[in-house]
Amino acid sequence: MISLTVLMFFSCDQDHIFYKISQEVKPTDPRIMGGPTAIVQLNGTLYCSSRMDMIVHIYENGSWSTSSPGGKILELATDSVSLFALTGEPMETTSLKKYDGSVWTEFAHGNFESIAGAGDGTDGLIFVATKTTVDAYDAGGLKWTKSPGNLLMGAAYLNSIYYLAIAEKGVFTYDGTNFSPSAISILKEDKEEPSGVVSVSEDKNTVGILAVGNEVVAVTRGGEILRGDLNGFKVALSSGYYLTGGMGLWTDGSNKLLLIGLQGYSTSSGLGYREIVLEGDALQEKISLFKPGSHSPSTVSNEDKYDSTIGIHGVTDIAQAQDGTLFAATTKDGLWSYRHRDGADVWNAEE
Repeated sequence: MISLTVLMFFSCDQDHIFYKISQEVKPTDPRIMGGPTAIVQLNGTLYCSSRMDMIVHIYENGSWSTSSPGGKILELATDSVSLFALTGEPMETTSLKKYDGSVWTEFAHGNFESIAGAGDGTDGLIFVATKTTVDAYDAGGLKWTKSPGNLLMGAAYLNSIYYLAIAEKGVFTYDGTNFSPSAISILKEDKEEPSGVVSVSEDKNTVGILAVGNEVVAVTRGGEILRGDLNGFKVALSSGYYLTGGMGLWTDGSNKLLLIGLQGYSTSSGLGYREIVLEGDALQEKISLFKPGSHSPSTVSNEDKYDSTIGIHGVTDIAQAQDGTLFAATTKDGLWSYRHRDGADVWNAEE
């Protein structure tokens, strides 16, 4: 005879399964398919494209339009004044094209493989890279070429200094004249040192970077979150995730979060993105990663709906539009958005 305890166990388990099923959201077809480029924000307008497509999708005031730079699009970036598109075929000659809001013009060409922008107004720069060199362009053209030795993964700007995330090398800097000869040191705690820290030159596989408050935050593929500035970086958190390099800021009134894109655990599955609560515009002294919906404040209102939607996709970039809509680029399933759909706020592909 089956005991009452066993029956109750199966009943509770089935209730949980039925609840999970009830949280599933019918998928929609994405406007921007495949693996999207970075989500670029410029003067209140959002730009994104599907890699190897020929169309840039433009989101402004709640509606979409399109433009074409000509050629297959590999990546998008901005110097805070203009939009730039890297076009062409991978491993071949590519073109850097500049968009003034109506017309695309060729800005530079070469064997470029990645681009990133940083700066503010007239201080804005576009960094264009091969596997071993980085070129910096201002509005007048090429400023310098340096060889940090690996691929450029991102750029940030803080207090007139440009910070460059270089794959497998760490964070380098440029002050407008000089490029740092080596990556910024990682500061490690050392109880035997009077200062409490010791400077160690250590390569980090940095895949993303962003200015947050009065410091720079960089993330590594292996899951480390670094924080610091010219004086050095320290490991703020070892997350245990594989990180994509996707980073973004979210705000809702006085609530502010730093969002970090995931592509799995080091030992099991783990996708979507995670949230770090900010204090004002800055990181708190001690930081933690939270799953969306598991705490407050959060970008979502329902953790289970998060789990069944964007939570099963790798997130390569994430950004909040001027109207408050949150967008996420996934590894292979297009551009997604968090919107009110069928009576609930949910993540789904942006149609």
